[in-house]
Amino acid sequence: MAYETELGNLIIKANAVSALIGEAFVNGSQGLSLVTTEVFPDDTNVIKCPISGYLVAETLAESTDYSYSANSELTDTSVTCTAKKAVIGSKITVEAARFGGGMAKLERFSAEFGRALARLFDADLKALFPSISTTVTASSTLVINNLIDARYNIVSAEKGAFSGKLVGMFDFKGIMELQKEIVATTASAFGNMELLGILGMPQPASGFAGSVMGIDLYQTDGLATSGGDDQACVWDPMQCFHAGVDGRNGVNNTLKDPAAINGLSTEILNWTFFKVIERRDLSGCMVKSDT
Repeated sequence: MAYETELGNLIIKANAVSALIGEAFVNGSQGLSLVTTEVFPDDTNVIKCPISGYLVAETLAESTDYSYSANSELTDTSVTCTAKKAVIGSKITVEAARFGGGMAKLERFSAEFGRALARLFDADLKALFPSISTTVTASSTLVINNLIDARYNIVSAEKGAFSGKLVGMFDFKGIMELQKEIVATTASAFGNMELLGILGMPQPASGFAGSVMGIDLYQTDGLATSGGDDQACVWDPMQCFHAGVDGRNGVNNTLKDPAAINGLSTEILNWTFFKVIERRDLSGCMVKSDT
């Protein structure tokens, strides 16, 4: 064949862009809903989180004087949460705004800023896991018994202060190993709904993977590692971690129009104040398993 008009003979637009944009492969917001939160007041950037002391009653023999001791001294303690500034900004050239095919709209950047700040909060939360003193270490990969041990450590430490809820954040491999363990068990396990929930698809964005032994499990990445192990965590969401957030202004922003001194770019700047701290060490248990 010859003399056909082929595609290469024509001058056409370089590329057509699909109407559907692929999402970035990053974690969604997870951590803020798994900790207690409190708004920073207007007159200080520090929240003092009190921890109640307690008294111990004693038996006393007849006609015996009562002796004051440490059992009769009520001593409260506290930890402090000091706000830190979290910032994200971008510059959009006039060319990108004009010829970017709608991909450089302010609405898109605003949404991306919010997601970036949420991921920073999650990163700060996960960075606290290695500081938890109580530890369960898997012999190799994560197994259900590790979760049971973590639950025991927390509930036995909190006693009557246990909130009745536990959450855990693990790497993707750890969640997969739990699923494989459940699938490999005998048929009797499949009558236990506490185990079957984790076999379904994880929820998008939040990464919620299901519940095992009463622990709501979330899968993520970005965990610290030690000796080839990921440092994950199970915790009481009402007791272990506490976050101060900027509830008055929420996310602040400024918008500067293109000018000669900024390279003819629109400047967008977002910031907020938050801080997440470890409030009660014994209310969490670090779980180490193979990466």
